[in-house]
Order: sequence, then C-alpha cells, then structure tokens
Amino acid sequence: MTTRSFFIYLFLTVLVFSSCSKNGHIIGGEKNETNEVNMTTYDFLKSFEVTTLTARLIEKAGLVDEVNGDVTVIAPSNYAVNRYLRRKTNRAQRLDPNAEELTVEDIPEAELEQLKMYIVDGQFLSSDLTAQGILLPSHHDGDSLRLSLVEATAEPGAAWDGAGQPGQ
Repeated sequence: MTTRSFFIYLFLTVLVFSSCSKNGHIIGGEKNETNEVNMTTYDFLKSFEVTTLTARLIEKAGLVDEVNGDVTVIAPSNYAVNRYLRRKTNRAQRLDPNAEELTVEDIPEAELEQLKMYIVDGQFLSSDLTAQGILLPSHHDGDSLRLSLVEATAEPGAAWDGAGQPGQ
C-alpha cells in the first residue's frame, strides 16, 4: 500500500472533528448534543479513546498548533491507523519473516507530512454538509477532499485484513 493509498484509506474510515463550542458538531460519529467539548482539538483527540493514535501522529508530525487553529480535522480512527500498521508489517514480514511489528513510531516523517491532507480551513457544522458534500482544499499542497455527511453502516471489523482480531 503506498503512502497516498494509506491516507486515502484513512479518509474512508474517518471521523469528523472540528474545534469546540459551536452547534452541530459531530464527535465520534455522533452529533454532539451539548455542542461543547471545552478543550483544544488536539487535546480532545488525545483524550478520545478512538483517536489516541491519530493524536500521537499529529504530535509526531509537529501539527499540534495547526490542528488547534481555525480548521476542521478529519481524524482517522485508531482502527485505521492499526490497520495501516498491520498491512505494512505484513508486507515487511513477507520480505523478511523476522521483521518486527511496526508501530506509530516507525512511520517516517515524510509520510506524516501527508496528515495535512485531512486538515481544511474553517469550521464546518453538520448542518453545512450534504450527502453530495463540499470540495475543500486541504493543507497538503495540491490535495483536496470532499466533506460530506453520510451515515456509516459497516462495523469496524468489516474491512478486516485477516491479522489479529477483527476491529483491532
């Protein structure tokens, strides 16, 4: 899987997060009825059990200040990050059966730069989105993404690649 494919895959398994205290935000795939989180986007990602690995990637890439700005972050779930690592490990172990399992710390900085693909300027409420979506330029040069409101119907293990337990 190429680096670009990794980030495209992550986009398909994302959760929409944006900065706090406005109406209509989606957090963890659910509408936030209180409309408040009272912490920075990075701190929320770090504290939310579904995105702790993404928070570590953001920190490792030096993007903490950027994600805490006036932006919307499309945050990959821990499941997506773990699946990427499992696929890279499987590939490495096919070439060398003694290769060690890869971790978040093994992802090179050049690949981490592509996390900017999931940061767009401005804050978007769920009421701003439609099934057709809106096309937005990302912070990664030359890339854009379509932000849409679509209910996910697959279980996390539905795209299981055969390693470990589904959904891990």
